Amino acid sequence: MKGRLVLIVHLAVLLAVAATTWFVFQKEDAVRPGGQVILEVTVEQLDRLEYRTANNELLAEAIAGGEGFRLTLREKLSKRKSAKKAAPESEQEAADEYKITRYRASAEFGKALDKLLPLVAIRELPQVSEEKLAEFGLLESTGLLSITSRGQTISFQVGEKTYGRASVYVRRDPDGPDGPDGTVYLVSSGLLRTVDFKPPRYKELRFLGLASKDVERLDLECDGMGARALVHRNRFQAGGGDWALADETDADDANDELYSNWVGKLFKLRLTEYLAKPVEPGPGARCKLGFRLDGGKSSSVELTWTEDPSGKRSFFGRSDFSGDWVKLEHTAAGSLVSDLSSILGGEDLPSP
Repeated sequence: MKGRLVLIVHLAVLLAVAATTWFVFQKEDAVRPGGQVILEVTVEQLDRLEYRTANNELLAEAIAGGEGFRLTLREKLSKRKSAKKAAPESEQEAADEYKITRYRASAEFGKALDKLLPLVAIRELPQVSEEKLAEFGLLESTGLLSITSRGQTISFQVGEKTYGRASVYVRRDPDGPDGPDGTVYLVSSGLLRTVDFKPPRYKELRFLGLASKDVERLDLECDGMGARALVHRNRFQAGGGDWALADETDADDANDELYSNWVGKLFKLRLTEYLAKPVEPGPGARCKLGFRLDGGKSSSVELTWTEDPSGKRSFFGRSDFSGDWVKLEHTAAGSLVSDLSSILGGEDLPSP
């Protein structure tokens, strides 16, 4: 009995060692893949990235100050969808064969780029013949990876995948400023999948992009309803402090909880859709908000709403963080707007 117990313990130790060894090697390969660096650019140094396939295009443009990226994606419509349209009479109409989507990227996109950059090749194939280039899909390639950093752009043609689809053939773009160097590289297919995706992947859904503790003061002004200035008291205390009228910071205002709850809703606002065109608000259906942040910085927001013939409202906004006009999540935005009359101390909320 004792011998069997010893055997079981030894087997358990061997299994644990094997599992640990497998995990270490798997993790090391994922975090630090080996190979030759063929493009020494980090995410922090990236100004612009373009990735193009036969059917889709991605353009990622860095936001000033290292604040992330804005994405533009073009998806080629299926033949069934394109057939419903008349033959294009101009370049603009021809562009309608693509669906164009724009939005701010979430932080997850930056993390994904960390896997792509610096760009590493698994293998180098020097002085490849034209026959082989054709076989690799690089003579008439429709795929392109273009990286711009510090004013310099380097582009790679993207060819066919290898047998088993684990890697893909790439080479310097012959039409680029440096031209081809006669070398073909094998790059992991998994790396390029980082930038080969469709909307709404990596879409930023936060509206403000601010932390409440970083805001000292909030100025609110709504058309036809008045204005309020709120200050953030004791914001570094546990629980985040509270909000009060700017001219009553020393008083125990019974409405402090009202203001704090409303500002709490404001910071939780999320968006559902980025809009291609600005929203034109009706009379009495627009509010402007100004945030004073630490270090003398500021941020601004516009809120507006529309109403259809049945009385159903839709809510929209634009913030420095979102950049474009967006449609806001209906329930949260509706609750925020409904409370405006109480916050401003005025009449009931007018219809647009």
